[in-house]
Amino acid sequence: MTKSTEIASVRKRAEKSAKNDTYEQILEKSRILFNTFGAESVSINHIAETLGISAGNLTYHFKRKRDIVVALLKNLNHDFTYAVEHFPLTGEAAEFVASYASLFKLIWRYRFLFNTTSYLLNQELLTGDEYQGLIDDVKAVFLRQTTTLVEQGYMSPVAEPYAMDTLIDCMWWLWVGWLKHANVQTLADDQLQEKPVIDGIRHFLFITQPYINKKYFRSILKEVDALETKIVAAAP
Repeated sequence: MTKSTEIASVRKRAEKSAKNDTYEQILEKSRILFNTFGAESVSINHIAETLGISAGNLTYHFKRKRDIVVALLKNLNHDFTYAVEHFPLTGEAAEFVASYASLFKLIWRYRFLFNTTSYLLNQELLTGDEYQGLIDDVKAVFLRQTTTLVEQGYMSPVAEPYAMDTLIDCMWWLWVGWLKHANVQTLADDQLQEKPVIDGIRHFLFITQPYINKKYFRSILKEVDALETKIVAAAP
């Protein structure tokens, strides 16, 4: 390789790295702004101005706001897939709490996708199929875990005329409602994201308490208390 070719190669890699950095910065800043103000209140110009770049630079990477939303959904799906693959098929209390904390933290990180659903769908920033697929994936994790707990004797089955799917629906909508409430309380401050996660787990457990073995339920609460203590101790 000649010196001029080597210089050109280095320059090309540097330019590619800079493009990737800008791309990721746009996504991260958009996520925070969408969480803070709602996707309906954040424009392309707002994102560009906050980043200190031109609108033209931003649209080089994302031509429309939908492209940003879809890219963020893709990131959530990627992280969610990883979380599902590492979700324990066990009733061990510490793993149970840690896994749900990780899952809830992930959903909280991308909460605008759930808090501004009507706007995203009405403005065609997301399609119904894209959003429904996300809901189905989350519910599938809840269903798999609760079914496992029933099989291992930690939970009793849901009695007729209801079914486990009914409980899963209630668990999902409780968490979505809590997302909206917690978002108002924290003003979408990412530094406070741990508290809504803990509170979300406690509400989640409240709705499942009638079905969970009492001894096992006490062990779960103990793990939640320990996790909350750890978070408080680590807070700035």
